[in-house]
Amino acid sequence: MFLPCKILNIYENRIPNIIKLQIFMSHQYVNQLIHVMWSTLDQRPYISKQFQDELYAYMTSLIKSKHGNVLAIGGSLDHLHLLMTLPSEISIAEMIKHAKSYSSKWAKNKTSVNPDFGWQKGFVAISTDESKTNNVCNYIRADHLKHPFKSYQEELTEILKQQNISYIDQCRSPILCHAGISRY
Repeated sequence: MFLPCKILNIYENRIPNIIKLQIFMSHQYVNQLIHVMWSTLDQRPYISKQFQDELYAYMTSLIKSKHGNVLAIGGSLDHLHLLMTLPSEISIAEMIKHAKSYSSKWAKNKTSVNPDFGWQKGFVAISTDESKTNNVCNYIRADHLKHPFKSYQEELTEILKQQNISYIDQCRSPILCHAGISRY
């Protein structure tokens, strides 16, 4: 049922709220900017500099295959960051599960990659304000410059504290530490 604006104004008080919603919200308008990060299995240095570009391109194609868009991707030898738009029809957990499982299988078939390659079970996902997009993109693209001085665990802990995300630090060894944010 479509009513021109002038007619709608005349009948506004007579149209039930559910019909008004259908008239004005017949489409989905979504802008979900998500900064996501996760590490390799046991935070091992599986992502060599030679492998990074290929991995980042493949990861971008996986996100695009689910109608997401990667605005920035980067990381270091033991972890990955990306800033992406998330479409309304898929959850963050589903998108990350898709990207991690397919990229892990793909990487294990590469002769230049350690056959033990894998991703940790958790991830961190932080919603990002549109006005901060450039700052987050710059942070992600320059991430590799921080890691001669700061470990993944230190960076993760710092981000979780900045974002006021509660976490359980189950460190017994720096290699085995990660925050249990999700099950994928």
